[in-house]
Amino acid sequence: MTKAAEFKKHFAIYRQSHEFIARMKKFVGEYEADSQRAQISGRLDALNTTFDRFRDSLCILELLSEGKEDEPMDFVQEMGDFEEDYFTLKGFLENQLKPKEFVHENRSSESRILKLPDIKLPEFSGNILKWFSFYDTFESLVHNNHDLSDVQKFYYLKSTLRGEAFNLIEKISVTSDSMALKLSGIESNHGSVPEQERVDSKPHRVAVPGREGEEGVSTTAN
Repeated sequence: MTKAAEFKKHFAIYRQSHEFIARMKKFVGEYEADSQRAQISGRLDALNTTFDRFRDSLCILELLSEGKEDEPMDFVQEMGDFEEDYFTLKGFLENQLKPKEFVHENRSSESRILKLPDIKLPEFSGNILKWFSFYDTFESLVHNNHDLSDVQKFYYLKSTLRGEAFNLIEKISVTSDSMALKLSGIESNHGSVPEQERVDSKPHRVAVPGREGEEGVSTTAN
């Protein structure tokens, strides 16, 4: 192939690439996701191919233009402008390929959603009869919560303790490996309640005699 023929070939690629970019800009400007989203993948492949061809042809045109007396083309500027268009279009197309988050807009059902009150952590001051109630709640809400670090759990523990129970851990350092020891330390001081006392600390059902011919009524006594 002669130098003139090769120049003509690559100049044609140069021109076709600019025409393709113009069509892509038109597509993006008039884009409708519902009817044209299926075209995105194919257009992205074509855009990448066009960019590679344009870059190669522009390099060859620059080499073939050396020594010509005609006013030279600003190849650096040409490449910069084309890259700007390429990356802008590529970004738009790739963004359309990302899965869209589902947004539920049923206002009537939203209006029926009630905000539940925050659960307040129980407090423990050393009363043996209240230990089991405290421990069960704290263990469920805090101690077994894997989203909390041991240091965070320790601060929650300190915030719930009062009096004698607080004094047991007041001077213990905060470390990530000592949370279980802190809780077990409190349990060893307050949790060793005989089973009968634990049962006796619960409310009792008391039978209240009824009138003659009527059944007795059960009520609760603390």
